[in-house]
Amino acid sequence: MGVAICPKHGRDADTLIQRAEVAMYAAKQQKSGHAIYSSELDQYSPHRLTLMGELRQALQEEELALYYQPKIDLKGKKMNKVEALIRWQHPKHGLMKPIEFIDLAERTGLLKDVTKWVVNKSVEQILLWQEKGLLMNVAVNVSPSFLLSSELPEIITGILASNELGGSVLTIEITETSIIRDPNLAYEILNRLKALGTDISIDDFGTGYSSLAYLKKLPVSEMKIDKSFVTDMLQNEDDEIIVKSIIDLAHNLGLVVVAEGVETKEVALRLRELHCDLLQGYYFSKPLPADQFEAWHASFSPDTPL
Repeated sequence: MGVAICPKHGRDADTLIQRAEVAMYAAKQQKSGHAIYSSELDQYSPHRLTLMGELRQALQEEELALYYQPKIDLKGKKMNKVEALIRWQHPKHGLMKPIEFIDLAERTGLLKDVTKWVVNKSVEQILLWQEKGLLMNVAVNVSPSFLLSSELPEIITGILASNELGGSVLTIEITETSIIRDPNLAYEILNRLKALGTDISIDDFGTGYSSLAYLKKLPVSEMKIDKSFVTDMLQNEDDEIIVKSIIDLAHNLGLVVVAEGVETKEVALRLRELHCDLLQGYYFSKPLPADQFEAWHASFSPDTPL
């Protein structure tokens, strides 16, 4: 959230909105949640404008890349699911994470192109892995604004059909805020995606405001516990209570549960005791380029992580 105050930061709407946006971008860069505009923050404005102009070029020149982070199946002791995470290998700023540019894609009208690129690249990688005997389900993230687009199911349908793949190779990850914006439309879009055979996962569960009534109706198969509850659950009793409650709730609804942000063996062991289904985090592996992931997978043993 970015804040600009009238008349201190401006006396007209355009100026206030522009400066609130500068503050918002600074908040994202600093991961502070919110920021109040000051002239010192204007350093972010030229940078942001430059990136907006460079993003389209990045798509054309293959500067974007996908990294893959494994999800460890505790019950089956296997690893056949990954999450695809987009990165921008910027020639000047180095490797950039999505928080630094996805909102730019939305503002420049490139969100559709970026989403299509992610699904295309994920499917291409699935096919490459299949040729090597690796049968992987890849999860792709869909932003709240694009989830509520009737084009999304059409795009995914077209990509799967052109590659002669069924939807079961993909998991579509959405956030709680995606549902809240328009629950009825979200229900319609998600049912169309589910009809393709894709799994639907609710990401960052516990940080939004979704209604359990809507959750019960949606064609969801997986729930991901936000890492903000997982990382410190052994030091914070409230976090552990929340994690346990989400696991129990998800299982009662017939959903698979994924815990994000697993960074230590102790947390992994506790999550196993709480009957969490899948674990994801730096304890097992950070997000990796496809070739490095393959090397990691070749050395993976279901008996060694825990």
